[in-house]
Order: sequence, then C-alpha cells, then structure tokens
Amino acid sequence: MNNNHEKLIKLHKIERRLLEINDLRGDLPNKINSLNDKINSQVSQNNENQSRLNDIEKRKKILNNELSDIENKTSTLNEQMYKVKSNREYEALLTEIDHLNNENMNILKELEEFDEEIGTINSSINENDETLEILNKELSIKENQLKETNSEFEKEEKELEGVKVI
Repeated sequence: MNNNHEKLIKLHKIERRLLEINDLRGDLPNKINSLNDKINSQVSQNNENQSRLNDIEKRKKILNNELSDIENKTSTLNEQMYKVKSNREYEALLTEIDHLNNENMNILKELEEFDEEIGTINSSINENDETLEILNKELSIKENQLKETNSEFEKEEKELEGVKVI
C-alpha cells in the first residue's frame, strides 16, 4: 500500500512539473495561432483587392477601346455634316452625335470612378502590407520565444513523460 502512495506522489510530481513547463510556455501557442489567422486574413484581403484591381483594369481597357470607337464615329459623323443635303439628315447626324457624346460622358464618368476605386484599393493594399510586415515580425518574435522555451524544457519534458511509475 505504501508503495502505491509513493507511486501516486511521484506521478503527481511529474504531472505538476509537466503543467509548470506548459505554463512557462504561456499563451505563446495561442498568440502564434492568432497571428497566423490575422496574417492569413490580410493575405486573403490583399488577394481579393488584387483580383478587383485586375477586373478594373480589364474593364478600363474595354472602356478605353469604346472611347476610341466613339471618337472615330463622332469624327466620321462630323465629316458627314458637311455633306448633308437636307435638314432631316442634319438632325439625324446631330442626334447620333449627341447620343455618342452622352455615351462618351458616361464612359468617362465610369473611368473616373474606377480611378478613385483603384486609389482606395491601392491604399488598402499598402496598409495591409504594412500590417503584414508588423504581424510577420511579431510572429517571428513569438515563434523564437516559443522555440527557446521548448528547447529549454524539451529534454526534461521527454524524460518526465517517459518515466514509468508502475
């Protein structure tokens, strides 16, 4: 019976020391996981922003081509103005030119909105990059602290876990 008590006491001491070792690690593993989550979130947000930038650039290219087409059509219609033979033809050309000018203004407005959005997205990406740099530095520090703590107690922890009480 006395031998069982000694084994229990020895087991209790081992368990207590393992808990102490774990407490010395503190909340570093949780902080590291939290930092990794924040980093992943920032990277994901940057990827979404980059994807949106790509979409905007594609749309801007299409709009610029449309602008070029409108300018060519308007130029052609302006040249035809000198060749009209009736008021009806003249009014039809004016109506078409007005329509093209309205399309032109709408496209320019959309391009301006895209430029504003690009500025906002680039600002967001820059902020995210700065945040990522800070988070990565903090993560590196925490990982080094945990590595030091682990290496300090790794041998003792293995010995304690390997002890046979029975």
